[in-house]
Amino acid sequence: MTDSRRCAEVRELAHEVALGVASVEDRAFVLGHVASCADCRDHLAELSTLADDLLTLVPQAEPPTGFETAVLGRLGGPAVPVRRAWRRLLGLAAALLLVGSASGGAVYWSGHEDREAAAGLRSSLQTANGQYFVAFALRDLGGVQRGAVFGYQGDPAWMFVTVTEVLPPGRYAVELVIRDGTSQLLAAGVDLTRSRGWGAAIPVAVHDARLLRILDGDGRLVLSARLTR
Repeated sequence: MTDSRRCAEVRELAHEVALGVASVEDRAFVLGHVASCADCRDHLAELSTLADDLLTLVPQAEPPTGFETAVLGRLGGPAVPVRRAWRRLLGLAAALLLVGSASGGAVYWSGHEDREAAAGLRSSLQTANGQYFVAFALRDLGGVQRGAVFGYQGDPAWMFVTVTEVLPPGRYAVELVIRDGTSQLLAAGVDLTRSRGWGAAIPVAVHDARLLRILDGDGRLVLSARLTR
């Protein structure tokens, strides 16, 4: 393999290594290469810094019990600290932001472990330059955290939902409560039985949103997030 081709492969995998979701083999390949390639080493260091910056936006509450084990089991990796497991959610949100900004409409993200989730991180943070990107805990009726809601203040503003486990079969609605107490139906018929996330432009600024609700087909509350600090 030529040096240029090896560098190209390493840069493709570097996002996953920075997010902490790379396989053991891919991580070893990347780290082995950057030991002797200054350019790729600098690239990985930059991505790792961006990943850490985004990680600080996550709420302090930990993921549900067993979440990190389930994620790592699908990835085939060893046990790691809880904060590492959150990198998967952040990768999903970053990818939603990247895809959503390009499409201009609602987007859905399936839960398979592919590289788009990690690859969106750097571009999404660059898109958010000069504005803000906030995160809130998404909880069930018992107060247990089941995911996260991310708000991106742009033109337009966007809201992203990521869940740590698929919901029971059915279609779900996403509702936003505004500062003045009114509600806006953001989406209906959302399939969260196969997907792990949803995102769309919202009709108000992020700071004017107060509550996000996910309702089942009968209009019953399933998950919610308070969008205030």
